[in-house]
Amino acid sequence: MNENKENLAYDDKWSRLIHAIGKEALLKMQQAKILVSGLKGLGMEIAKNVVLMGIKQCTIYDNEKVEIRDLSSQFFLRESDVGKVRSEVVRPRLQELNDGCNLGVTNTFNDEILLQHTIVIMTNNKSLSELKRVSELCHEKGIAFICSDTFGLWGYGFADFGKEHQIHDKNGEPPTEGYILGIIKDENNKGYITSKQDTDSKMGMSSKSKRWKDSMESMAKISKLKSRDHLNLESEISANMMEIM
Repeated sequence: MNENKENLAYDDKWSRLIHAIGKEALLKMQQAKILVSGLKGLGMEIAKNVVLMGIKQCTIYDNEKVEIRDLSSQFFLRESDVGKVRSEVVRPRLQELNDGCNLGVTNTFNDEILLQHTIVIMTNNKSLSELKRVSELCHEKGIAFICSDTFGLWGYGFADFGKEHQIHDKNGEPPTEGYILGIIKDENNKGYITSKQDTDSKMGMSSKSKRWKDSMESMAKISKLKSRDHLNLESEISANMMEIM
C-alpha cells in the first residue's frame, strides 16, 4: 500500500514530464550524475532544466567572472553580481528550484571530475582541441557527452551517447494516442478494438466503422472470451497500431 502511494505521489509530482518523455525515460534521467560546464545564457538554461527535471546530482563549473553583458542572456544574474564568479553566484539561486537535487560547484575541470559523472555537457567552449579530448575520453569511458554553443543567430550541438546507445524510435514522429471504447469478438471469433470518433480523426480516420488493433499484443486472449463478449474500456494506448477493416 505504501509503495502504491509513493508511486501515485511520484506520478502526480512529475506528471508533465511523464507525459512529455515517458516515465521510464524520466526515471533513468533522474538517476544521472550530470556535469554542466559554462554558465552563460545557454549553459544556464540547460542547468536550470536539469535541476527542474529532478536530477539527483548535478555539478556546475564556470570560473569566469560575471560581465555586464551577461545580464542580457543569463536570467539568474543581477547587476550587483558583476565581477563575481558565475558558478558561485548562481548556485544558491539554482538550488531554490529543487532542494532535492545534490547541486555542487567545482572550481576545476579535469579528468578526475569528469569521471565522477555519467553525463558531461559543455558550453561556452573556447578550445576545439579540448572539446575533442573530452569527447574522446567520455566515449572511451562510456560517459554521455554533449557540447553546444550559440553565436548570435546561429549555434551548434553535438551529442555522443556511447557505444551501447540504442534508438528505438523508428521514424522520429511523436507517438499516436487513442482511446479504446470496447473490445469485442465477432461471429467468427475474431477480436476487435473499437475507438472513439475523436480518436479516429486524430489518427486520420474519418469513419466510425473503422476498427483498430493493437499490434503490440496478441488478440488471442480476446478470442477466448466467453461470458464477456464485450469488454468496455476507457484506457489510453500508444502507437504501433494497425487498421483492420
